[in-house]
Amino acid sequence: SSVSASFSWMGSGQAGTVYHWEIGLPGFLPGNNQFILRDSTTDTLGFALGLISSTVLEVTVRAFCSNGDTSAWSLPLTFSTSPGCNEEYTDPGGPLGNYANGIADTALICPTSDSAVVKLTFLTFATEQNGDFLKIYDGTDGSAPLLGNLSGIYLPPFDTLPGPFVATNSTGCLYTLFFSNGQTNHEGWTAFVSCVPPDSCLGLANLSVDSIGASFAQISWTGLFGADLFEWELGIAPFDTSGTPVLNDTTSVDTLLLNNLMSQTDYVLLVRSRCDSVTYSDWISISFSTPITCGDTLYDS
Repeated sequence: SSVSASFSWMGSGQAGTVYHWEIGLPGFLPGNNQFILRDSTTDTLGFALGLISSTVLEVTVRAFCSNGDTSAWSLPLTFSTSPGCNEEYTDPGGPLGNYANGIADTALICPTSDSAVVKLTFLTFATEQNGDFLKIYDGTDGSAPLLGNLSGIYLPPFDTLPGPFVATNSTGCLYTLFFSNGQTNHEGWTAFVSCVPPDSCLGLANLSVDSIGASFAQISWTGLFGADLFEWELGIAPFDTSGTPVLNDTTSVDTLLLNNLMSQTDYVLLVRSRCDSVTYSDWISISFSTPITCGDTLYDS
């Protein structure tokens, strides 16, 4: 991402080995206090937090084995952090050069605030038509919904540049994947990353029943982009907003304990986000049934 990176390596195979890693600017000498970040681990996976956005960096690792031997520092691995808010996002060739042939490059671009989403606005775009592609996903990886699959040369004002592309997922992030074939390359692209309020009041996510009894239900959800309140209505199934709820209220937290429920009863809970005094998300519903308890009559189906 713009401030973090994870990386892995092959281990020594010796139990008790400790691995030291350092991250620095290109050409830095490990072990000479030229690092930006460093740490040690007994695992073969490192995670660095607190990096500088839009920066080319190198990481190198060495092993301290349990028998007292120390390896040399590994050859450096070069990587780039993603751009942050109010920064430019360019192709791997940078703003002044062409990208290379035969490469694959990814970027995870996330907002710095829970109340914002990433907006990607292209200023230039030129890749080999139907040969080199930039894919933009609405999420944190390539399994997220695809927003754009871009290829070709756009020459404003004759052509309209693609986008802008705005995240609508709960993280507010966009994930990009660029790959070029082994033939023609071009100047690539320059885009501007902005972090903006979501276009609409987004509904909550992960609405679930965490526990349930004959007279209670514990509900939770994930609020998106700083909704100030959540409005909820509970009714006996079948139930929707046109009906009369048996319980209803607002809450500022993302958990809800429903008490004094009737046993052996089918309920529907509706929840929505309130983004301001007049703006609400769509209702999201979940159904649940309270179990039988002592004193109830048991019927067959």
